[in-house]
Amino acid sequence: MPRQCVDLLPLHGDGFVQRLDGVVLVGDALEARLAYQDDTIETLNETITVQWKQIDALTRQLAALNDRLQEAEAQSPGPTNERPPHY
Repeated sequence: MPRQCVDLLPLHGDGFVQRLDGVVLVGDALEARLAYQDDTIETLNETITVQWKQIDALTRQLAALNDRLQEAEAQSPGPTNERPPHY
């Protein structure tokens, strides 16, 4: 059985034409898949952007709470890690 040659020919826009044995097939399925993948990538990018903003805000909040804890420990009278008398 002879091998068949497949040529990809550019079209105007984002499409392509596949020529197989003289029959021209339009790559609608691949174009739809590409559009779906582009939409998925954009959605993931938006999600990651929102998550990074949340991580940044939580990191700043944690740093502020750590500073407040260190200030409170510095101002507290007596040792903070003293064992209770019942031990």
